[in-house]
Amino acid sequence: MIHTIIYDLGGVLIDWNPLYVYENYFASEQDKKYFFENICTSDWNEEQDAGRPIQEANEILIAQYPHWEQAIKDYYGRWKEMIRGPIQDSVDLLEKIKQMEIHIVMAENMIMDDPEQSLAIALEHIAQLIDDEICHSLIYLRLHKLVADTCD
Repeated sequence: MIHTIIYDLGGVLIDWNPLYVYENYFASEQDKKYFFENICTSDWNEEQDAGRPIQEANEILIAQYPHWEQAIKDYYGRWKEMIRGPIQDSVDLLEKIKQMEIHIVMAENMIMDDPEQSLAIALEHIAQLIDDEICHSLIYLRLHKLVADTCD
C-alpha cells in the first residue's frame, strides 16, 4: 500500500518556466538561445537547486559575462513572472490522491533565498492539498552523495 507520495512543485504542480521572463526580452532569438545554452544553463540552475546561494551564482556569471549582467540578475530577480499558475491536470490528480488519504509531500526549491514568500505565491492554488514539504536541494545533495559513495 502506498502511504506517501512526493510531488515536485516547479514544472509539475506549478507552471514554472524561466522562458516566460525572456519571451520578448532579447533583441533576437539567437541572443535568447545563447543566453540559455551558454550563460544561465540548466547545469547552472541545478547548482542553486543543490543549495548554492543565488547571489553567489549571479556573481560568478556576471564576472564571466559582464555584458549580460541584467539578464543574469533577472533570472532569479523576476522569478514571480516565471510562475503562470497551477498545472491543472496535476492538481486534479493530486486532489484524487488526497481523497485516498495518502500523505502528500511537496519537494520544492523555489527561490531558497526567500522561501516563505516563494511558497506563498507558488502554492496559493494548491496549499490545501499538501501535508508536508521538503527542500529538494537536500534530496539533491543526498542523491549526489549516494551516487558518489556507490561509485567509489
